[in-house]
Amino acid sequence: MRVIWALLACWTLISPVGAVNNDLADRFEAARLNATVLEASHPLYLTSSDTQDILKGEIFTTLDRPFSLIREVTTRPEDWCHILILHLNIKYCRAAAPTTPATSGAVLVGMGRKFDQPLDNVYWIRFNYRVVQVTADHLLVELAAPVGPLGTRDYRLQVEAIPLSETRSLMSLTYSQSYGLAARWTFQVYLATLGRGKVGFSALGNDAQGRPLWVEGLRGVLERNAMRYHLAIEAWLGQQQLPPAQRMEASLKSWFDATEKFPRQLREISWPQYLSMKRREVARLSQWPMPKKAEHHWLESP
Repeated sequence: MRVIWALLACWTLISPVGAVNNDLADRFEAARLNATVLEASHPLYLTSSDTQDILKGEIFTTLDRPFSLIREVTTRPEDWCHILILHLNIKYCRAAAPTTPATSGAVLVGMGRKFDQPLDNVYWIRFNYRVVQVTADHLLVELAAPVGPLGTRDYRLQVEAIPLSETRSLMSLTYSQSYGLAARWTFQVYLATLGRGKVGFSALGNDAQGRPLWVEGLRGVLERNAMRYHLAIEAWLGQQQLPPAQRMEASLKSWFDATEKFPRQLREISWPQYLSMKRREVARLSQWPMPKKAEHHWLESP
């Protein structure tokens, strides 16, 4: 079951490779007409699909954050570990970059279950970090891993942003993943057991009582984790005005509160359980040496 949980955590750290251009505003306008609209503290627009062994999706939102802040945070590889560790399944993270400011580097992640685990029992995956494009009015940052467990491949995450005004920005999280028969079978086992009854955010219609019929299956897995990572980015951005020593604790609270706005999809553990687990995992980032099982991933060339 360890590999199943690693796959689940990886699922949203991914996005399709495409031409680098500033069409974010056009995609956002299309999403406003066709996407699932989710009301949190501000509207989120989500699209997803599962076709030809590829899962794809995108979440759009407008933020009361200056573009310069989003650019500053997402182009620092070490900040990605602060973002990713907020997710329930991320147990460890280490970032490195060969240059400062970084335009490329690596982010090593340990993924596991939604409770305390020793690092010997997590799955390790190395993401190559790259600033694809950064200008005064456009940002595109990517984390990519060519292979994953059990036949999964082409994990990618892209964060893209453009300024709307001096204090507001449009941001998207785009994701995709390719998978084979072995990975599909593994997820089917999960969906028939531990994942039974879990749903995503896209409504496929209504039942006889008029209640939404939420997407299930692989798209549901994708959407749940995509939202967790998107909310993690927002949570970390929202604490940058605080002194550095206070940002992580505040981000934990912000992230958990944001997920609680979607209890049907995202509620897994209580706030005391989450806080206790994450405090230990955050402390482990700086206090522990790199686990032995992670070293060969870390030493690989980008």
